[in-house]
Amino acid sequence: MFSSTSFTVLLVAALSMQTLAAPLTAKIGSDGSQANRKAIQDALPVANQKIKNMQAVVGGSNAKNHPAVVKAFGKDANVGEIKKTVGKLADGRIVVPHTDAAPGVTEGATNPKNGHVTFGSTFYQSGKSANSRAGTIIHEASHALGKTVDAFDKKGKPYKYGESLPADKVKAGVQIGYKDSNMDKLKATSSSQMHHNADSYRVFADECPQAKRELVERAMDVEDLEIREFLLRRACAKGKAGAAAKSGAKPAQKPAAAAPKKIGRK
Repeated sequence: MFSSTSFTVLLVAALSMQTLAAPLTAKIGSDGSQANRKAIQDALPVANQKIKNMQAVVGGSNAKNHPAVVKAFGKDANVGEIKKTVGKLADGRIVVPHTDAAPGVTEGATNPKNGHVTFGSTFYQSGKSANSRAGTIIHEASHALGKTVDAFDKKGKPYKYGESLPADKVKAGVQIGYKDSNMDKLKATSSSQMHHNADSYRVFADECPQAKRELVERAMDVEDLEIREFLLRRACAKGKAGAAAKSGAKPAQKPAAAAPKKIGRK
């Protein structure tokens, strides 16, 4: 254990460090809408901030029990494998061959043969936030870079990356790991396999969206887990406070103390 003095010295040193990690980038083809190209470019910094936060969480000493990990992957998550995939996101590069809305695609799709990522009409629609697009980018990047999947069999075993699904998915009991589909059931029954699930990384990325970028970046440069967790908690706390201030929300008032209950025989 550190003394308070040594902890303070290390913390000050950590706060002064600069991140050297390369961010997730995208090679975007020249064909397609320039407005759509800008939508991707504007979402990438948001995605990278989320990825840095993910790295900080999975690098913690008790990552398996972190609320963000449990919510995205369940209570028996394979943190080692999650950490590997997040690492691939952190300095990887996706290829987006064009910026036209891909036919038949709503948010995004990844070609398992070449790893190319395309986005659909919902992703590009006017008014969609960079935060929402960043989540889709992380989902698709986990496919392209981490070979994650969307589908699991009826026993909760993931189909292999690029494997064809049964023609009758309902009869075969295919489960889809999307947040609005079978994610909760899969987390309950197959948590140890959820590191294969692409949408779990999108959910994981959304768990601390208000974290201050500079604090998270500094946390990722610190090898000491105690200091890293301190910086991450500080980042999240600052983000939530800032969000409340911007919204004009008033601090929660403590409820009035209830009258003490009488005990004993009546």
